Order: sequence, then structure tokens, then C-alpha cells
Amino acid sequence: MKAISSRRGRSPDNLKVLDLAKPVPRRNEVLVAVSFASVTRGDVLLRTIPRPILLVLGGLFGFKPMDIPGVEFAGTVMEKGADVGAWQVGDRVAGTTTGLRYGANAEYVCVPSQSSGGVLVGIPDGVTDRDAAATVVGGMTGMQILNRVQPVKGRTVLVYGCSGSVGSLVAQIARSMGAVVTGVCGTESRGRVADLGMSRVLDYNEDSWRSEKADVVIDAVGKLTRRQVRALLEPGGRFGSVRRPTREVREELAGVLRLLESGEITPLIDREISLDEVAAAHAYVATGRKKGNIVVKVASASHEAANRVVSRPRDRATARRAAT
Repeated sequence: MKAISSRRGRSPDNLKVLDLAKPVPRRNEVLVAVSFASVTRGDVLLRTIPRPILLVLGGLFGFKPMDIPGVEFAGTVMEKGADVGAWQVGDRVAGTTTGLRYGANAEYVCVPSQSSGGVLVGIPDGVTDRDAAATVVGGMTGMQILNRVQPVKGRTVLVYGCSGSVGSLVAQIARSMGAVVTGVCGTESRGRVADLGMSRVLDYNEDSWRSEKADVVIDAVGKLTRRQVRALLEPGGRFGSVRRPTREVREELAGVLRLLESGEITPLIDREISLDEVAAAHAYVATGRKKGNIVVKVASASHEAANRVVSRPRDRATARRAAT
């Protein structure tokens, strides 16, 4: 199989496409033919942390050095181990490879069917593999941040960094929960972010956002200072940030994909690339200029049929929002 190797060093130039043996699922694993994966800030971070430090972190938080990068994916179950009862060959699935040695920037990946590393859920019929892969990590992170600052229904929520993979999704999930959402992002992203249905979109290059007040402030990029947060919060307000660690919960990921199917959320995609372009994508993400998600198209032509969706409820919901 074709896969990205990251064992030769921490520079993105060392990420190479290699021909590796197709993995064989263990008794508790499923073999997934990956149709789409991603390149995230987390992937870049894991690549740049020295392996001895990662081994220490692995004992504390479950991080491990990854010989193949790529944390989130979508694809189709091709084989399953003898102890796997929940999945059948042909099921469309999405999930993560967190805590596993081999990631999703490959044509195939083996993932435990239970929570001994990574998470795995079914993809609803009305969702493409591309959109599912672009929603996994950002959606779960956004959901957990919002769960910590509840209630948000009927309250004002300000999302700083709303053009990123987490920020664009947490803002939309907050809106689906009944919040009035103001987004803060860069000048070049305001138009695309406004299309996601926020009440207002402010430019962080201008000073006006600093005088805003909100019941809930969410820092989706981990850059706000304590003084800035205090200035933005209404009395008794709540603050959430990506700086606080999150964990992966299968039920939350399933809920995020249901929001995707209903049209309540839409992944913001910066660009779609091939496996051959993963190294360049790592260098691009490291610049901090990424807007939304970078999705990696992995599937061969024989697997593309699984990514065709006839009915797209998301499009109908988007049209309803535009009409109101």
C-alpha cells in the first residue's frame, strides 16, 4: 500500500510516500480502506516533538510516536478480526488513530473496534467521506469545549479563531445549540466564515473586537491572554479554550456526524491534496496560515463509489439558512 513515512526525522522534507505491506487486522481490529484523511496542527506537533519526549508523554496522556502520520480518517471496512461483531465489511466509518502507531495518511489503516486506541463510528448516509474526515477531530474538540461552558442556548458566544478547523466547527455547533455567535478571524477569512451562518464576523486586525462583550468566550487557537478574556466576558461569563486537553468520545463523534448530516454544521476546507502533497501540507500548516481543514484524498478509483452521496440534506439546510 501507499503510505507516508515519518520515521526519518522531524523535518517535513523527510515525509515520503513509500510502498509498505498492507496491514492485517488483529482479532479486535477492523481494516479500513481510507478514502480521505487530513493534515492538522496536531499532526505537525506530533512530528516535531522528539521521540524520547513522546514516549514520556505516551505514558501520561496516550501520545505515541507515529510511524505513519494522520489522526482522522474516513473510509470503508474491508476486513475485520475474529472478535469484531459491531462492524461488517462494506460499512462506511470515520474515526481517529489516536494512541496508535500507524496513522491514516495511508491507503489502509487498522483500528480497534473498541476503545483501546482511536475511535470509530459509522458515517450517516447523507454525509460524504470527505466531509466526515474533515469534521472528526475539530467536531469532537468543539463539542467538548461547549459541554464545559454550558448552558449556551440563548446566550452570546464569541469564538476567537473561528476560521480554523476547531473554531469553524465550535461556532456552528454553538449556533445549533441556540447561541448567538460572533466570530473573530483574519481579514481574508471573513467572507468564508460569514457563509457558515454566524451572526457577526469581526476582524482581529481591527481593534473593534476587543470591546466586545459575550456570555461565553471560546479561544479556538489558544492565543488569548487572561487580560483579553476578562475584558471580553460579561459578569459571570464562561471561558473555554483548546489549551485544555480534550478526550475522544465515540458518542460525541456520532453526534457531530448527525449534525453534519442534518446540515447544522459544514466543515471549512482550506484545500484538498493527495498523499504526494502531505509533506508540503505539513510545511504550510506550520506557517499558521491554514484556514479550516486540509483533507487528503487517499482512495483509489475502486473505492470512490463509496463516497458518492445521492441525497445531501446539508445543502437543503444551508439553503434554508440563506433564506432566513
